[in-house]
Formats: sequence, C-alpha cells, structure tokens
Amino acid sequence: MLAFVLVVFVPLVFAGAVLTARFRQAALEDAVKDMDNAILRIKKSTEDILKVPINASVELMFDSRLKKLVNTRHDSVLDVVMAYIEYDDINEKLRNHSREISSIRLYIDNPTLINNWCYMQPEKEIANSLWYLEAVKSKGLIGWHYIPDETKANEKSFSLVRKINFSGYGSYGILVISIKKACLNSALNQESFETVIADSNDYIVAANNDEYIGKTLSEIGIFTGNSPKNGMFDHVIKGEPSRIIVKELKTYASINGLKIVSVVSSGSILKKSNQILMQGFLIVSASCIAAILLVFIVSWLLSKRITRLSMTMKQAADGNLDVCPGIGGDDEIGQLSRQFNNMLLSIKNLIFEVNESNMQKNQLQQKQNELMLKMLASQMNPHFLFNALESIRINSLIKGQTETAHIVKTLGKLIRKKLEVSTQDIPLKHEIDMIRCYLEIEKFRYKDKLSYKLEVSTCAEGIYIPPLTIQPIVENALRYGASSIDGRCSVCVEACVINNDLSVCVTDQGDGIDADKMDKIYKLLKCRDGAEEGHIGLKNVNIRLKLAYGERYGVAIESKLGRGTRVVILFPVRGDYNV
Repeated sequence: MLAFVLVVFVPLVFAGAVLTARFRQAALEDAVKDMDNAILRIKKSTEDILKVPINASVELMFDSRLKKLVNTRHDSVLDVVMAYIEYDDINEKLRNHSREISSIRLYIDNPTLINNWCYMQPEKEIANSLWYLEAVKSKGLIGWHYIPDETKANEKSFSLVRKINFSGYGSYGILVISIKKACLNSALNQESFETVIADSNDYIVAANNDEYIGKTLSEIGIFTGNSPKNGMFDHVIKGEPSRIIVKELKTYASINGLKIVSVVSSGSILKKSNQILMQGFLIVSASCIAAILLVFIVSWLLSKRITRLSMTMKQAADGNLDVCPGIGGDDEIGQLSRQFNNMLLSIKNLIFEVNESNMQKNQLQQKQNELMLKMLASQMNPHFLFNALESIRINSLIKGQTETAHIVKTLGKLIRKKLEVSTQDIPLKHEIDMIRCYLEIEKFRYKDKLSYKLEVSTCAEGIYIPPLTIQPIVENALRYGASSIDGRCSVCVEACVINNDLSVCVTDQGDGIDADKMDKIYKLLKCRDGAEEGHIGLKNVNIRLKLAYGERYGVAIESKLGRGTRVVILFPVRGDYNV
C-alpha cells in the first residue's frame, strides 16, 4: 500500500493540481479577453451610429443654401414659409436617418425666421446654458452632450452640438442633432454583463439597463468622483467585488468623447474557472479511487470467479446483453455478479426507453413544427394598436380636441370589428355598425361635403348575413359619388324585408355611370373566372352571395349618367331573424 501511495497516488494528485491550476488561469484570461472583445464590439457599433449625425453636421456646415436661408431677412411670413418649402434638406435627413436621429435643430439669431422645431431663436435660458456657451467657443468642433430636447417636451437625449460659422454674413448658428435612445441601446442589448455609455460629465446616455439612463456613474455606484478614461479596475459595487473596464471613444473633430463602461462581478468571471477547479478535483478524486480499486481488482485476477465474471463482462461489452455470469455466493464477487445482471437488465430497459423517448421526441418535434407554423400564421397581436389609438384619444381629450378623440375611438372600433371578422355569418346590425364607423370617419375627412343616411327596419337588424358584403358597396358609392362636379357626396343605405328576402339598397347622388361602362359592369357580374379587371369588391360580393345562396341572390346595379347610382343587394331570410 505504501508503494502504491508513493508511486501512483502522490504523482497523480500533483499532476492533477498543476493541470487544474493552469486550466483555471486560462479560463480567467479567456473571460477577460471576452470582455475586451465585447467592449471593442460595442465601441465599433457606437462609432457607426455616431458617424450618421457627424456626416449630417458636416453636410449642413458647408450647405450654401442653408447659409442663405438662415441669414436672409425675410419681409413676410409668406416669404419664410416659401423658403422653408424650397429648402427641405433637414427634414430629408431626418427621414433618411430616422433610425439614428431623433431631431435636428439650428439655433440662429434671425427674428424674421419662424420657429418650426428646425430653425429656432435661442432663448435666454438656452443661450446661457453651458453646452451652448461651450459650442460658441468651440470654433466649429463637435461637442457631445446629454441635454433637453425642446421638440420632445424637454426630454433629455444624447446630442451632437456644433457651431456653424456663416462666412460672408458674420453670423453663426448652433446645430443640435439628437440621437435616438433606442438606437444607442441597441448596441448594448446583446451583452450579458452590465454595460453603459457615459458622456464626458459621467452622465449615462445609453445602457442595457434602462434604470441607469440619465444618472451619473457615481449615482449607480460604479465610481465616486470623476471616472478614468481607460483601463481595468477592481471595485466593490453593491457589496460585491467587481471588475470594471473603461474604454474612451472620441470621434472625429470633437472636443469631448464618450466612455464605454462594462461591469462584471468577480464571481461571474471566476464561475467558469471554479467549475474547472471542481471538475479537476473530481477527476483527480475519481482517478485516485479508480487506482485504489484497480489494486484490489488486480489482487483477485487470479481467482476463477473473477476470470469467469471478466469473460461475461467482455461478452456484454461486445454487445451481448443476454449473457449471465451465474456466479453465486454472498461475498463481494457474488454481489458483483448479481449487480452485473441487474445492470444488464437496466441497460436493456434504458435502451428500450431511449428508443421510446427518441420516437416521442420526433413526434413532439413534428407537432412543435406544426404549432410553430400556426403561431407564425397568427402572430399578429393587435393590442399594441388599440393601446396606441386609446393613448391618442385620451391625449386629444386632454387637449380639448373632442372631435378628433371621437374619430380615433371610432377608428379603433372599426379596426376591432375588422379583426374580429371570420367566416361565420353576423347579424345585419353588426355590419351596419361597421358601416356607420366607416362613414363617420369619412365624414370627419370630407366635412360638409359628405352626408349619409342609414335606415334599417327593426325586423331586419337580427338577420344573419356574410360579413363584409355591404361595406365594399358603400365604399364604392363614396368613391364614385364623391367624383361629382361640386365634390359633394350623399350616400343612403336602406335595409328592409320584402317577400321573405332581405333587401339592402345603397344609393349615391354622384355623376352616375354611362351606358358603355354599365355594359362592362353587367358583363363583370356575370363572369366568375376572374379574367375581368376592375370593380373587384362588387364582383366578389356578387360571387359570394350566389355561391352561398344560389343564382336568385346577389348584387344588382342601376345607374344613369348625371343621376347617381343605386345598388341593391339581396339576401335570403333564414331562421328566427326577428328574435
């Protein structure tokens, strides 16, 4: 036993300890390297985002048309408006770079200009602010500041600030280009550890934790006082030892820069290395145990029972799981034999279970694929749309715009009804409600140029009809009825029960349809092969009704040039429609 300890145990433990220590150190170095790579990746993404406002500021700095616009003393408001219409480059830049840029503002001392959120007179509070005064002294260099955005209710945003000198006029303007928070945050959201971007005053302008935005580094406990520009530091944050990596990002022609700060707890860095340490300990321990067992096994190799058991094991190892050693006795060898038999039985059971499990997994995967297809097909979730419309409505009510609030509410109701449409028939009154919502919205659009009337008999309201069979006709009536000479349109929808049939009449007072066009419409209504073009809604409604109820039902149209158009839709009355 002493020889075994000296020859096997001690060297094995020593070699295991050395290898484990080296693997642990390598894991630490890999973790730090991963952090550095992540910082460089964030720095590259942020630089790409900042290039957009930088390039925009350079283009505006050398734009002669902009220089002329803001330095011209305009004689009237009309001159200013026409000048704004003629020069639309700033709005075009906002449209082209809507992902990165939130707003562009130029502060210029020209009282003849109109404040339109692009060209603004610097108020006293703005002109005396530190970032404005710093920009005036910067000689055209770029400054990066976390400042309020007047166009967004003074919400603070990270902005490029730059002085533009207008040579030949002896004047200057202060250009402010605000960057969207979501765009800056997108460069950080993929990182697993806490990462923030701070300006030169240590204000956090972007972070993968939204609670940090707008705070200083000292407020969230990363640094006390001014933070360093570059380096790696160990610090205790929230009572936990952590490692902080700081990288400075300074852009082209700028007087200040940004700091990318990443924080990761020492425990998470050491997690993988500690796992390796534990694995090494387990491997060394297992190796030592195996070596000890090997000594005892070798001492019994000469035994017949061990040889027989060994042969049986060999057969099982070759794939024959039906062998049985048949070694009796209550000693260790007998127990080993019985356990071996139990193991063979367990292996066979496990093989059967694995095969069953694989078959079930394949079936489950197939069902999941089918479910995924269904989920993709029904992925549209309209709740965000209704929430947005409700927010617009409440905001309109707050501002006293009751008519706009009513129309937004009507639009939400119309969209909800549209989304709830299925292949099942609906009561006529539901279709009329949808038409009423649609006409109210169009009434808001056309004002006094549109008038409409909905007359539905009480006994007809409960009759079930296919969805979206009347509204397309009303939309056509409004479309062609509004093309009259004076631009006015009158639409009337009447519904009543005649001879056990539901008759819905849609009438407009438009210019009507000439005879040649009416012939084409008659031909279209008779055709079902889809070869004809135009009046798709009218044709689809007619085909749906004829396929559902027979040739007796469908759409009929009457029109004469100069006398308007009348469309009659005929449905059968089925069931207890008056209940």
